[in-house]
Amino acid sequence: MRAMLTAEEAAELARTHAEQMKQRLPVLRGRIAHVSATAIARARDTLRSGGGGAIASDGTTVEVAAELTTAALERLAANRTCALHVKGFADPETCESVASWMLETCRFEKWEELIGKTDLSDMFFGVGIPVNALAESPARCIDYFDQAVPTIRRIRAAAKGRLSPIDKLRLELDELWAHGANVRVDPVYKKKMLVGLGRLMKPEGMVGESTKTRGIVHVDASPRIRSEAGLFTANVYLRTPAVGGELDVWSVTPSRIDAMYLGHHLQFAFDPENRERTQALLRTRLPEPWTIAVRPGDLVLFNAGRPHAVRGFPEGVRVTLQSFLDHRRDQPLTLFA
Repeated sequence: MRAMLTAEEAAELARTHAEQMKQRLPVLRGRIAHVSATAIARARDTLRSGGGGAIASDGTTVEVAAELTTAALERLAANRTCALHVKGFADPETCESVASWMLETCRFEKWEELIGKTDLSDMFFGVGIPVNALAESPARCIDYFDQAVPTIRRIRAAAKGRLSPIDKLRLELDELWAHGANVRVDPVYKKKMLVGLGRLMKPEGMVGESTKTRGIVHVDASPRIRSEAGLFTANVYLRTPAVGGELDVWSVTPSRIDAMYLGHHLQFAFDPENRERTQALLRTRLPEPWTIAVRPGDLVLFNAGRPHAVRGFPEGVRVTLQSFLDHRRDQPLTLFA
Protein backbone atom coordinates (compact mmCIF):
# COMPACT_ATOMS: atom_id res chain seq x y z
CA MET A 1 0.00 0.00 0.00
CA ARG A 2 1.42 3.37 -0.98
CA ALA A 3 2.15 5.64 1.99
CA MET A 4 -0.01 8.76 2.19
CA LEU A 5 2.07 10.69 4.70
CA THR A 6 5.40 12.40 4.15
CA ALA A 7 8.19 12.02 6.70
CA GLU A 8 7.49 15.55 7.92
CA GLU A 9 3.79 14.80 8.38
CA ALA A 10 4.59 11.60 10.28
CA ALA A 11 6.97 13.46 12.58
CA GLU A 12 4.34 16.12 13.26
CA LEU A 13 1.78 13.41 14.10
CA ALA A 14 4.22 11.84 16.55
CA ARG A 15 4.82 15.20 18.25
CA THR A 16 1.08 15.87 18.47
CA HIS A 17 0.44 12.39 19.89
CA ALA A 18 3.06 12.90 22.60
CA GLU A 19 1.51 16.24 23.54
CA GLN A 20 -1.98 14.71 23.69
CA MET A 21 -0.81 11.95 26.00
CA LYS A 22 0.88 14.53 28.23
CA GLN A 23 -2.35 16.54 28.48
CA ARG A 24 -4.74 13.61 28.97
CA LEU A 25 -4.18 12.94 32.70
CA PRO A 26 -4.63 16.57 33.89
CA VAL A 27 -7.80 16.85 31.79
CA LEU A 28 -9.23 13.69 33.29
CA ARG A 29 -8.35 14.87 36.78
CA GLY A 30 -10.08 18.17 36.09
CA ARG A 31 -13.24 16.41 34.95
CA ILE A 32 -13.26 14.23 38.04
CA ALA A 33 -12.83 17.29 40.27
CA HIS A 34 -16.04 18.78 38.88
CA VAL A 35 -18.17 15.73 39.69
CA SER A 36 -20.35 16.22 42.74
CA ALA A 37 -19.08 14.34 45.81
CA THR A 38 -22.71 13.60 46.71
CA ALA A 39 -23.33 12.07 43.28
CA ILE A 40 -20.22 9.91 43.61
CA ALA A 41 -21.28 8.69 47.05
CA ARG A 42 -24.80 7.97 45.83
CA ALA A 43 -23.46 6.05 42.82
CA ARG A 44 -21.05 4.07 45.03
CA ASP A 45 -23.87 3.04 47.38
CA THR A 46 -26.02 2.07 44.40
CA LEU A 47 -23.27 -0.07 42.92
CA ARG A 48 -22.63 -1.83 46.23
CA SER A 49 -26.32 -2.60 46.66
CA GLY A 50 -26.59 -4.14 43.19
CA GLY A 51 -27.76 -1.06 41.34
CA GLY A 52 -31.30 -0.62 42.61
CA GLY A 53 -33.18 -3.20 40.57
CA ALA A 54 -33.89 -3.87 36.94
CA ILE A 55 -33.43 -1.19 34.32
CA ALA A 56 -36.71 -0.79 32.45
CA SER A 57 -37.05 -0.67 28.69
CA ASP A 58 -37.53 2.82 27.25
CA GLY A 59 -40.23 1.45 24.95
CA THR A 60 -38.34 2.00 21.69
CA THR A 61 -38.40 -0.65 18.98
CA VAL A 62 -36.33 -1.68 16.00
CA GLU A 63 -37.54 0.01 12.81
CA VAL A 64 -37.33 -2.27 9.77
CA ALA A 65 -37.23 -0.58 6.37
CA ALA A 66 -36.65 -1.40 2.73
CA GLU A 67 -34.58 1.74 2.17
CA LEU A 68 -32.83 4.48 4.08
CA THR A 69 -35.01 7.59 4.50
CA THR A 70 -34.72 11.01 6.11
CA ALA A 71 -37.64 10.32 8.44
CA ALA A 72 -36.14 7.05 9.67
CA LEU A 73 -32.77 8.71 10.29
CA GLU A 74 -34.40 11.53 12.23
CA ARG A 75 -36.33 9.07 14.42
CA LEU A 76 -33.11 7.18 15.13
CA ALA A 77 -31.09 10.33 15.89
CA ALA A 78 -33.77 11.49 18.33
CA ASN A 79 -33.67 8.05 20.01
CA ARG A 80 -37.32 7.45 19.19
CA THR A 81 -36.26 4.09 17.78
CA CYS A 82 -33.83 1.59 19.27
CA ALA A 83 -32.21 0.67 15.95
CA LEU A 84 -32.79 0.97 12.21
CA HIS A 85 -32.56 -2.21 10.12
CA VAL A 86 -32.50 -1.58 6.37
CA LYS A 87 -32.89 -4.91 4.63
CA GLY A 88 -31.11 -5.33 1.32
CA PHE A 89 -29.43 -1.93 1.56
CA ALA A 90 -26.38 -3.03 -0.44
CA ASP A 91 -26.16 -5.32 -3.45
CA PRO A 92 -25.47 -8.87 -2.16
CA GLU A 93 -23.18 -9.67 -5.11
CA THR A 94 -21.06 -6.62 -4.34
CA CYS A 95 -21.01 -7.55 -0.67
CA GLU A 96 -19.77 -11.03 -1.50
CA SER A 97 -17.10 -9.61 -3.79
CA VAL A 98 -15.77 -7.36 -1.03
CA ALA A 99 -16.04 -10.15 1.58
CA SER A 100 -14.10 -12.57 -0.65
CA TRP A 101 -11.38 -9.99 -1.23
CA MET A 102 -11.12 -9.36 2.52
CA LEU A 103 -10.90 -13.04 3.43
CA GLU A 104 -8.47 -13.93 0.63
CA THR A 105 -6.03 -11.02 0.83
CA CYS A 106 -6.24 -9.36 4.25
CA ARG A 107 -4.51 -10.40 7.46
CA PHE A 108 -6.99 -10.42 10.33
CA GLU A 109 -5.93 -9.77 13.92
CA LYS A 110 -7.81 -9.22 17.13
CA TRP A 111 -7.53 -5.80 18.74
CA GLU A 112 -5.81 -7.27 21.78
CA GLU A 113 -3.10 -8.75 19.57
CA LEU A 114 -2.38 -5.26 18.28
CA ILE A 115 -1.79 -4.07 21.85
CA GLY A 116 0.00 -7.18 23.16
CA LYS A 117 -2.84 -8.83 25.11
CA THR A 118 -4.95 -11.98 24.66
CA ASP A 119 -8.45 -13.39 25.20
CA LEU A 120 -10.30 -10.07 25.38
CA SER A 121 -12.72 -9.89 22.47
CA ASP A 122 -14.44 -11.91 19.76
CA MET A 123 -13.74 -9.49 16.89
CA PHE A 124 -10.99 -9.58 14.27
CA PHE A 125 -9.92 -6.53 12.25
CA GLY A 126 -8.41 -6.93 8.79
CA VAL A 127 -9.21 -3.88 6.68
CA GLY A 128 -8.13 -0.63 8.27
CA ILE A 129 -6.91 0.13 11.77
CA PRO A 130 -9.47 0.77 14.56
CA VAL A 131 -9.72 4.35 15.81
CA ASN A 132 -8.63 3.09 19.26
CA ALA A 133 -5.12 3.00 17.81
CA LEU A 134 -4.86 6.78 18.09
CA ALA A 135 -4.41 6.42 21.85
CA GLU A 136 -1.92 3.55 21.73
CA SER A 137 1.38 4.91 20.42
CA PRO A 138 2.85 7.40 17.96
CA ALA A 139 3.59 4.54 15.54
CA ARG A 140 -0.02 3.30 15.63
CA CYS A 141 -1.29 6.83 15.20
CA ILE A 142 0.89 7.32 12.13
CA ASP A 143 -0.20 3.96 10.69
CA TYR A 144 -3.85 4.84 11.18
CA PHE A 145 -3.71 8.06 9.17
CA ASP A 146 -1.26 6.65 6.64
CA GLN A 147 -3.74 3.87 5.80
CA ALA A 148 -7.08 5.67 6.21
CA VAL A 149 -7.68 6.98 2.68
CA PRO A 150 -5.87 4.10 0.91
CA THR A 151 -8.11 1.64 2.78
CA ILE A 152 -11.24 3.45 1.58
CA ARG A 153 -9.91 3.16 -1.97
CA ARG A 154 -9.01 -0.52 -1.57
CA ILE A 155 -12.58 -1.30 -0.51
CA ARG A 156 -13.83 0.69 -3.50
CA ALA A 157 -11.59 -1.31 -5.85
CA ALA A 158 -12.78 -4.60 -4.32
CA ALA A 159 -16.33 -3.72 -5.41
CA LYS A 160 -15.12 -4.25 -9.00
CA GLY A 161 -16.68 -1.23 -10.63
CA ARG A 162 -19.87 -1.27 -8.59
CA LEU A 163 -20.75 1.11 -5.77
CA SER A 164 -19.14 -0.23 -2.61
CA PRO A 165 -21.44 -0.72 0.41
CA ILE A 166 -19.63 1.92 2.46
CA ASP A 167 -19.61 4.44 -0.42
CA LYS A 168 -23.36 3.92 -0.83
CA LEU A 169 -23.85 4.61 2.88
CA ARG A 170 -21.80 7.82 2.66
CA LEU A 171 -23.70 9.05 -0.40
CA GLU A 172 -27.17 8.32 0.96
CA LEU A 173 -26.44 9.88 4.35
CA ASP A 174 -25.20 13.02 2.61
CA GLU A 175 -28.31 13.12 0.42
CA LEU A 176 -30.83 12.39 3.16
CA TRP A 177 -29.51 14.24 6.23
CA ALA A 178 -30.50 17.92 6.15
CA HIS A 179 -27.00 19.13 6.97
CA GLY A 180 -25.20 16.50 4.92
CA ALA A 181 -22.60 13.93 5.93
CA ASN A 182 -18.87 13.74 5.37
CA VAL A 183 -15.72 11.88 6.31
CA ARG A 184 -14.47 13.18 9.62
CA VAL A 185 -11.32 15.24 9.88
CA ASP A 186 -9.71 14.42 13.21
CA PRO A 187 -9.93 17.63 15.29
CA VAL A 188 -6.49 17.12 16.84
CA TYR A 189 -4.41 15.65 14.02
CA LYS A 190 -6.21 17.51 11.19
CA LYS A 191 -6.25 14.42 8.98
CA LYS A 192 -9.03 12.52 7.23
CA MET A 193 -10.16 9.44 9.13
CA LEU A 194 -11.07 5.95 7.99
CA VAL A 195 -14.62 5.05 6.97
CA GLY A 196 -15.33 1.35 6.60
CA LEU A 197 -13.46 -0.81 9.11
CA GLY A 198 -13.45 -4.41 7.92
CA ARG A 199 -14.38 -6.79 10.74
CA LEU A 200 -14.57 -10.57 11.03
CA MET A 201 -16.07 -12.96 13.55
CA LYS A 202 -15.60 -16.75 13.50
CA PRO A 203 -16.40 -19.52 16.02
CA GLU A 204 -12.79 -20.23 16.97
CA GLY A 205 -12.26 -16.58 17.91
CA MET A 206 -15.07 -16.41 20.46
CA VAL A 207 -14.15 -16.17 24.12
CA GLY A 208 -15.70 -17.11 27.45
CA GLU A 209 -18.49 -19.60 28.09
CA SER A 210 -21.92 -17.98 27.88
CA THR A 211 -20.41 -15.33 25.64
CA LYS A 212 -19.74 -17.95 22.97
CA THR A 213 -23.47 -18.38 22.55
CA ARG A 214 -25.10 -15.22 23.93
CA GLY A 215 -22.38 -12.74 23.00
CA ILE A 216 -20.56 -10.03 24.95
CA VAL A 217 -22.82 -7.21 26.15
CA HIS A 218 -20.94 -3.94 25.66
CA VAL A 219 -21.25 -0.34 24.52
CA ASP A 220 -19.04 1.80 22.28
CA ALA A 221 -20.06 5.14 23.81
CA SER A 222 -21.55 6.50 27.02
CA PRO A 223 -24.78 4.69 27.99
CA ARG A 224 -26.26 8.07 29.00
CA ILE A 225 -27.77 8.73 25.58
CA ARG A 226 -29.26 12.09 24.52
CA SER A 227 -31.40 13.26 21.62
CA GLU A 228 -29.44 16.43 20.77
CA ALA A 229 -26.15 14.59 20.13
CA GLY A 230 -24.79 11.09 20.05
CA LEU A 231 -22.42 8.58 18.57
CA PHE A 232 -24.09 6.03 16.32
CA THR A 233 -22.68 2.92 14.70
CA ALA A 234 -23.47 1.59 11.24
CA ASN A 235 -22.73 -1.92 10.01
CA VAL A 236 -23.17 -3.23 6.49
CA TYR A 237 -23.18 -7.03 6.51
CA LEU A 238 -21.13 -8.66 3.75
CA ARG A 239 -21.31 -12.32 4.74
CA THR A 240 -23.27 -13.97 7.56
CA PRO A 241 -23.43 -17.49 9.05
CA ALA A 242 -26.36 -19.73 8.17
CA VAL A 243 -27.23 -20.13 11.87
CA GLY A 244 -26.59 -17.62 14.67
CA GLY A 245 -24.70 -14.34 14.53
CA GLU A 246 -27.76 -12.23 15.32
CA LEU A 247 -27.36 -8.76 16.82
CA ASP A 248 -29.00 -8.07 20.20
CA VAL A 249 -29.67 -4.42 21.09
CA TRP A 250 -31.17 -3.25 24.39
CA SER A 251 -33.77 -0.48 24.34
CA VAL A 252 -32.72 1.36 27.49
CA THR A 253 -32.22 5.04 28.25
CA PRO A 254 -30.74 4.76 31.75
CA SER A 255 -30.99 7.38 34.46
CA ARG A 256 -27.78 9.00 35.67
CA ILE A 257 -27.33 6.45 38.44
CA ASP A 258 -28.22 3.50 36.20
CA ALA A 259 -25.79 4.84 33.59
CA MET A 260 -23.08 4.93 36.26
CA TYR A 261 -23.95 1.36 37.20
CA LEU A 262 -23.79 0.22 33.59
CA GLY A 263 -20.61 2.16 32.97
CA HIS A 264 -18.97 0.60 36.03
CA HIS A 265 -19.71 -2.96 34.92
CA LEU A 266 -19.25 -2.40 31.19
CA GLN A 267 -15.62 -1.45 31.76
CA PHE A 268 -15.11 -5.14 32.65
CA ALA A 269 -17.14 -6.45 29.69
CA PHE A 270 -14.06 -7.85 27.95
CA ASP A 271 -11.86 -8.50 30.96
CA PRO A 272 -11.02 -12.25 31.06
CA GLU A 273 -11.08 -12.45 34.87
CA ASN A 274 -14.41 -10.66 35.33
CA ARG A 275 -16.14 -11.21 31.99
CA GLU A 276 -18.53 -14.04 32.90
CA ARG A 277 -19.64 -12.47 36.18
CA THR A 278 -20.01 -9.06 34.56
CA GLN A 279 -22.07 -10.45 31.71
CA ALA A 280 -24.38 -12.28 34.13
CA LEU A 281 -24.90 -9.11 36.19
CA LEU A 282 -25.67 -7.04 33.11
CA ARG A 283 -28.19 -9.52 31.76
CA THR A 284 -29.88 -9.66 35.16
CA ARG A 285 -30.34 -5.88 35.21
CA LEU A 286 -31.24 -5.29 31.56
CA PRO A 287 -34.62 -6.05 29.96
CA GLU A 288 -34.96 -8.52 27.11
CA PRO A 289 -33.11 -7.28 24.02
CA TRP A 290 -34.34 -6.79 20.49
CA THR A 291 -32.82 -9.49 18.29
CA ILE A 292 -31.96 -8.55 14.72
CA ALA A 293 -31.35 -11.37 12.25
CA VAL A 294 -29.09 -9.99 9.53
CA ARG A 295 -28.33 -11.17 6.01
CA PRO A 296 -25.73 -10.08 3.42
CA GLY A 297 -26.51 -6.58 2.16
CA ASP A 298 -28.37 -5.48 5.30
CA LEU A 299 -27.56 -2.24 7.09
CA VAL A 300 -28.10 -1.74 10.84
CA LEU A 301 -27.67 1.58 12.65
CA PHE A 302 -28.09 2.27 16.37
CA ASN A 303 -26.83 4.53 19.13
CA ALA A 304 -23.43 3.17 20.18
CA GLY A 305 -24.31 3.91 23.82
CA ARG A 306 -27.04 1.26 23.77
CA PRO A 307 -25.86 -2.09 25.15
CA HIS A 308 -25.50 -4.63 22.38
CA ALA A 309 -24.03 -8.05 21.71
CA VAL A 310 -23.44 -10.43 18.79
CA ARG A 311 -24.67 -13.96 19.33
CA GLY A 312 -22.33 -16.85 18.72
CA PHE A 313 -22.57 -19.29 15.84
CA PRO A 314 -21.25 -22.84 15.30
CA GLU A 315 -19.77 -22.46 11.82
CA GLY A 316 -19.19 -19.97 9.04
CA VAL A 317 -18.03 -16.36 9.30
CA ARG A 318 -19.59 -12.96 9.92
CA VAL A 319 -17.98 -10.20 7.84
CA THR A 320 -18.96 -6.53 8.12
CA LEU A 321 -17.91 -3.00 7.22
CA GLN A 322 -18.39 -0.62 10.14
CA SER A 323 -18.39 3.12 10.67
CA PHE A 324 -19.32 5.48 13.47
CA LEU A 325 -21.62 8.44 12.82
CA ASP A 326 -21.13 11.45 15.07
CA HIS A 327 -24.45 13.30 15.33
CA ARG A 328 -24.80 16.83 16.66
CA ARG A 329 -27.95 18.88 16.29
CA ASP A 330 -28.00 21.18 13.23
CA GLN A 331 -24.59 19.96 12.03
CA PRO A 332 -23.41 17.50 9.36
CA LEU A 333 -23.01 13.86 10.32
CA THR A 334 -19.32 12.95 10.44
CA LEU A 335 -18.22 9.40 9.68
CA PHE A 336 -15.15 7.62 11.00
CA ALA A 337 -13.98 4.19 12.12
